[in-house]
Parts: sequence; structure tokens; C-alpha cells
Amino acid sequence: MWHALLIALIVWQHTAQPYRTDGGTRLDVLDPSLWSGWIWPILAGLVGLVTLDTIRAVRVWTRSLAAWSSGAEAAFALPLAWVLHRQELFNPAFLSDANGGWQAPQFFYTLAAMGVPAVSAGEVVKRFREARD
Repeated sequence: MWHALLIALIVWQHTAQPYRTDGGTRLDVLDPSLWSGWIWPILAGLVGLVTLDTIRAVRVWTRSLAAWSSGAEAAFALPLAWVLHRQELFNPAFLSDANGGWQAPQFFYTLAAMGVPAVSAGEVVKRFREARD
């Protein structure tokens, strides 16, 4: 369910532009330039994970499903880690308005960029352990 919710939130924040500045300007929370590149493999990975979550709801993990899951996790986690590393996830206009120009320290992005693949790798290991063949 988490993966489907994440897809919905990503698309919603882009189409609804939920953040409003004091001047009434509507902004995406995530960087709009992601839509011409990096958001697509991230969303593809999430769609793969939703598909596998749905399959998992009706049957047990197999090694084959775990292998597909590792591909979907990689498709999601690696581009997201790259975007975080480059500090390109959030819309600069949103950050500037929301936090008064304060910028998160580099170590925050480095930690996040390292954490995303680590969590995904942990999920892959868990799925292979649950697999029955």
C-alpha cells in the first residue's frame, strides 16, 4: 500500500501544486524538472513494486518474484539516491519560500542518498529470505 500511496502523492503534488506562497503562487513540492527525466524510472520502479505487492497479496514469495522485486527496488532506489545526492529532489522555489532560504547541510542529502539504497537492499534480502522454491 505504501508504494501506491507514494505514486499518488508524487503525481498529486505535480498536478495540484499544493503549496502556495504568500503571494498566492502555486508550486510543486518536488522539482518540476524531474518530470523531464529522473521521475520516470522512479515511478516505474514504484509501479513494479505495487505490482509485486499485489501478487504477494495472493501468493507466497518465490525466488523468481524476489528477483523481480530486486529489479523494481533498483529501478526505484538508484535514481532516487542519485537525485538526492545531487540535491535535486525538491523544487528550489518551494524550499526558498518554505524555509526562508535556509538550506539543509550536505550531510543530510548524503545520508539520505545512502539510506535509500540501504533500505531497499534490506527489503530485497528480506524477500529472498521469505522466498520458497
